[in-house]
Amino acid sequence: MIHKYGFLLFLCGLSLPLAAQWQKASVDENYLLKVEEMVAPSELEERGGAGYQQIPGFPIGGRANPNFKNFRNVTLIDLNGDQKDDILIGMDNKLRAYTDQGLLWEKTVSGFIIYPPSVADINDDGEWDIVQTTGSINGTGRVYLLDKNGNDQTGWPLNFDGNWILTAAALADLNDDKQLEIIFAERQSPAGKIHVVNFDGSSFNNNWPVTLDATPSVTPSVGDVDGDNQVEIVAYSTESQYVFNTLGQAETGFPITTHPAQRYSFQSPILVDLNNDQALEIVGATHSDNENPQPEFYVMEGDGGDYPGWPKMIPENSWTFNTPTVIPNGSGHMILMSRPISDEASKSMLYGWNAAGVSQMGFPIAKAGGLEGIISVADVDNDNEFELVFGANIITPNGNGFINAYEMDGSGQVPNFPIQPRGWTFMNGANFGDVNGDGEMNLVSLSYTQTFGGGIDSIYLNVYDLNVPYTTEKVAWGTYKGSNSRDGRLTEQLVSSVTSFTPQWSDLTVLPNPISKEAQLRFTSKESSFGQIELLDINGRLLKTFHQGILPIGEQLFTLNVEDIPAGIYLVRLHGSEGQLVKKIVVE
Repeated sequence: MIHKYGFLLFLCGLSLPLAAQWQKASVDENYLLKVEEMVAPSELEERGGAGYQQIPGFPIGGRANPNFKNFRNVTLIDLNGDQKDDILIGMDNKLRAYTDQGLLWEKTVSGFIIYPPSVADINDDGEWDIVQTTGSINGTGRVYLLDKNGNDQTGWPLNFDGNWILTAAALADLNDDKQLEIIFAERQSPAGKIHVVNFDGSSFNNNWPVTLDATPSVTPSVGDVDGDNQVEIVAYSTESQYVFNTLGQAETGFPITTHPAQRYSFQSPILVDLNNDQALEIVGATHSDNENPQPEFYVMEGDGGDYPGWPKMIPENSWTFNTPTVIPNGSGHMILMSRPISDEASKSMLYGWNAAGVSQMGFPIAKAGGLEGIISVADVDNDNEFELVFGANIITPNGNGFINAYEMDGSGQVPNFPIQPRGWTFMNGANFGDVNGDGEMNLVSLSYTQTFGGGIDSIYLNVYDLNVPYTTEKVAWGTYKGSNSRDGRLTEQLVSSVTSFTPQWSDLTVLPNPISKEAQLRFTSKESSFGQIELLDINGRLLKTFHQGILPIGEQLFTLNVEDIPAGIYLVRLHGSEGQLVKKIVVE
């Protein structure tokens, strides 16, 4: 994907930055950005996020890499246990952690950062671990494993001849030992490798790494795609789709090589059980070569066959580097994908289907400005309905990008949107949390400037106060690949009380929180129905069942005893046939 001196040739072929002009951006397989003039959109684009202000102390600026810009936004995680979301952001060769009070710590890395870090409790000690990959054109690429304070863990970083560690790392438990493995891609010429390593940096077993037929292209995903009760690793090269078992062996029917009709770059697949057969389907998108353009949106079975109703050819052979968003919707799922149309407001750019590939009411969305970043789903206006939130590949003549929010019923842009931060939002998007702990939702977005050598490029960390209440249930999809582990597996932890996905319960509270020994769980049942109350670790693994049985109508009260649970961050889940509610707790 990266030719050693390709970026120099690319920059030499460009004129100086365009001024006082609407512009649109595209990116190639080598992460290189191209900017060109566009016709000004006919609809009113510049509403400027009226009423939305950034919280005190933001935006924060830093120096961006002049050649390679960030993909997939930032990571939100409570690093210091103060019940507020902290922000991890890569700024060229700096990984920085910010609180609402400013810089918490900074880590200088070898190489430069494109993808946000992956975060989970990897070694099951109750503390967060951070995995950051870095790119390089001069032999300085690394993969870092840091503690919550930004310090190198013993034996890290790993160095594979300085090769580029492409995309983000996926964190997943491959052998059911409550320890997560770290899965990542190494670029080599002419073909790259997929690595699986343990917390100490050693290979998971002697069969790893495995070599692909070409350059690795996506952040791997991990889940049981064939229903054998064992997880598989889904990883692509630019030319082929692979599914490996944990021994590094390709599953029957793989790899699937469809070059030149289909190619893969950045469209990391999402894994979800669409038909309740206990096997996860693989949801993704492709691009293609210039000579035989046939890009498509696809859903694939674990054996490589097409899922009924799929694939969908992308209109006008429009390439896309979009990673899908998949959310629970009633008794099924909604699949969201997009393409990079820019100039014409009448052309569709964001699509929504059910599992059978039937377009849903309100879709596709047509507007000027295309999309290849994160499609987030959150209730941003407190109307008890989810909205779609996404960036754009266009910028105004005064240098402002876009964060859009669209209603899912087809009624258009949410009032007071788009928000327009300084710089491009292209290939990024929005995360959601509560950064300052005031109980209100914050929209966190990364933006950047691109001068192609005409000046110093900057990166901005923007944190907007949306003036609406925040709970985790208000966000159905709020980060790259749906979770900070980046494993691409839809756990459905965030099914909420928002109207779009209504379970039979409401008003879930846990007091006290943090918990030392026990707490009281309260909620209201709207109907008499079967339900389970469970304790999960932060990665969604079941630890304990508090109740299993019929829950009658009315207010419910249960005692949660956590004396046998180590200190750390956990999830209490109440779930049944129609949905679930989740509450984050802290055990002291």
